[in-house]
Amino acid sequence: MKIKIYILIIGLGLGLSSFAAKKSVHARGLAGSFEKIHISKTETKLANNFKELFKLARKGIVNERLVRKLNTRLHQNPTFKEYTIWTQGILNLSRVKKLRTIKRTCTKLKSKNYDDLIQKELNQNLQNICFNKYIKRLTLNSGNSLRFHQREAKYIEKNSKAILFRRNLTDIQYFLSRFAIGKKAHKLYSQVFIQHYVKTDSTPSKRLLNYLHLTAADTRFIQTKDLEIWKTRSVFYRELKKLKGQAFQTVDTSKSSKEIKKDFDTFLTFLNKTYKYQPHRRALASLLSLSKSYMRRGHYVQAQAGFKRILQQKKYHVDDTIFEYMWSYILQEQYYAAVQLLKDYKLDKNFLYTHSKIHFWVAYSYSKLGYYQDATNEFERLIKENPLSYYAILSAKILSQNSGLSTREIYLSNLSQDEDDNVANQTLDRKWLKRIVTWGTIHNPRFVSLELKNLQKKKTYSQLQAHILTAAYHLSTHEAYLESFKIIYRSINAGKIKLTENTLKILFPKPYMNQIKANTKGFDPIIALSLIRQESGFNARARSHVGARGLMQLMPTTARQFKRRLKKSHLYNPNLNIQLGTKYFTNLLTNYNHNLVYSLAAYNAGESRVNEWQEEYLTSNFILENIENIPFYETRKYVKLIFRNIFFYKMILNETTEDTANLNRIYDIHLGFES
Repeated sequence: MKIKIYILIIGLGLGLSSFAAKKSVHARGLAGSFEKIHISKTETKLANNFKELFKLARKGIVNERLVRKLNTRLHQNPTFKEYTIWTQGILNLSRVKKLRTIKRTCTKLKSKNYDDLIQKELNQNLQNICFNKYIKRLTLNSGNSLRFHQREAKYIEKNSKAILFRRNLTDIQYFLSRFAIGKKAHKLYSQVFIQHYVKTDSTPSKRLLNYLHLTAADTRFIQTKDLEIWKTRSVFYRELKKLKGQAFQTVDTSKSSKEIKKDFDTFLTFLNKTYKYQPHRRALASLLSLSKSYMRRGHYVQAQAGFKRILQQKKYHVDDTIFEYMWSYILQEQYYAAVQLLKDYKLDKNFLYTHSKIHFWVAYSYSKLGYYQDATNEFERLIKENPLSYYAILSAKILSQNSGLSTREIYLSNLSQDEDDNVANQTLDRKWLKRIVTWGTIHNPRFVSLELKNLQKKKTYSQLQAHILTAAYHLSTHEAYLESFKIIYRSINAGKIKLTENTLKILFPKPYMNQIKANTKGFDPIIALSLIRQESGFNARARSHVGARGLMQLMPTTARQFKRRLKKSHLYNPNLNIQLGTKYFTNLLTNYNHNLVYSLAAYNAGESRVNEWQEEYLTSNFILENIENIPFYETRKYVKLIFRNIFFYKMILNETTEDTANLNRIYDIHLGFES
């Protein structure tokens, strides 16, 4: 049934007028919108050397000769000069030999405060190196008097958090091994270490336990806190997994409803009786998984009992469970119960605004109940609160159906109108821009993140917009696409910048478009472009943990169906990768009668799985319902994100986005766009 939704045409019209009057960014192109910055090969090499030496230092490996060279070059470079606090600090530490001086140096480092987050992290590494040096030097003095050890034990107690750093544990074990077990000095240090774990409500590693002198009280604490309880948890959780397996097997083999109910009740009863001894997060994850499986097979009573049990504890898997509970009502067309559920669990509007999936289906439920104005308000609010989400696009499509406005017009009316002033009329911190772009191009995501947080602490709203968009643009031009995307996503999600048309053009670049068009004669090239963006982020050298390679993340066995004697390294060639990947995707479209949902799902999860899902899960005539029912989270998210990518690429390319299909066919092969 077509959803009747009424929108405020006047309000939308005002927004559209201001958008139309604005000078188009498309006409000028992106390059003219951003200040140019130049990063030399020397600076790139300097940053890369810094990254590699710091990585080694975090593992406890310090090469003083290389650090000295790096220190000299950092002093000579104004962009990275402020990070000499680390190189100079290591060189200063190398000259400190006496125990008393090492302690004084460590204390001084610990007392320093830095507003700059990278400097703060560098100083933390210096502290780790210093305290490690202290332990090693103290080991050489293990034969000293008891008074000496009492003094050092007090120092360790005062700095236990820094000294018991995980990379120091091997040296601490060696230090303890130098004392005869049970002697006064050994007992003294053992108690200091044990008290640290008591205060931090944690337990020492099993290896360290072998070197500690434990009192009866210490032993009881450790047994109660960790070792014994984990053995108990392991036994109970193994039994819970067996019951889960039995319940899955029963429902999979389509046995009688009575047997299905019996196995579920057995699982739930055992969980409730042993919950105190179970690993809570994992046990509830098992219940959620089982309840979802029952729901997808139409056993709603058992599924809802499972969801209700999870929500009793208000800690683990709450957001996922709320949606699945609500979804169980929507599948039964019990829309009032779906909406009422949020009220029953006292979830306010802020909860909706941070969960676009729940927000969309609440708005959809309002429309099915006939609350058209409430539905309209929530669809519009969803677009504004989560403009980059798959559900924002669906909301715009629904709003366009009876409004007389296109999906594109409705969506763009919610974008910011002041992007030119934000970018063009701001004075930029060029050092910051050079650093963050350099860190991004040499694949140092940690420092990119810290640079972004530094900026967010210092700049005003409009200054942030200019800096972040400029940095993202230059990262994209250096082919660091993933880092470019990340800094925009993080900033929008944190409410630090606005989504603008300029932002969208940076988030959805079009590299390799000529090669894609040359190889997509049988389907829309935008689909392949959107797939590549999701698979590899346009990184031709990308490789997944399972061995998929290149732009379209092809497995070598799949690629060899189309090219014999293919070497794995050949898949890093962009032209060949696109050629083989588009051939494979064309086959999938043919196999699934040009159903894009099934074709994309098969590309991600494999044809055999999708064939099974079609029989068991993807049985609705409502395509949006089938997308939500894809059982693999990764595949479900993958399909949604590629549809989102397609929408934005169509909009950026200014292709028509009117949806001529009804809602049940909102994503046909043309994705609701006129060809």
